Amino acid sequence: MSHLENARAAWGAETPDWIEALATRTDKIGLKKTGSVVGYSSSAISYVLRRKYNGPYDPIELQVRASLMSESIACPELGEMQLAQCLEWRGRAEDFQSTSSQRIRMLHACRICPHNAKED
Repeated sequence: MSHLENARAAWGAETPDWIEALATRTDKIGLKKTGSVVGYSSSAISYVLRRKYNGPYDPIELQVRASLMSESIACPELGEMQLAQCLEWRGRAEDFQSTSSQRIRMLHACRICPHNAKED
């Protein structure tokens, strides 16, 4: 049985699009390489596909949408950008360094951005 078939069996008729994308890529390149692309272990990917993952799904969904689905968002500061680029700026905002004026601007913008909602 393929990863896509397993995912559809576990998630049911309304399998999320990001799960479909994750399963399809896993069928093409395998669990280990998919995990590497998404930034999670192969076992985490396997658990997510089988809907048995014990952690929050939101961070994995975000990574799948950024790395596998090439989604874009409307950045309030820079305009339309790839989600992967947004995640990169968010990471830089976590580790402040005043290396450029743009980085300082983005630090402030990312902290209040609706796309960067923090979990309570």
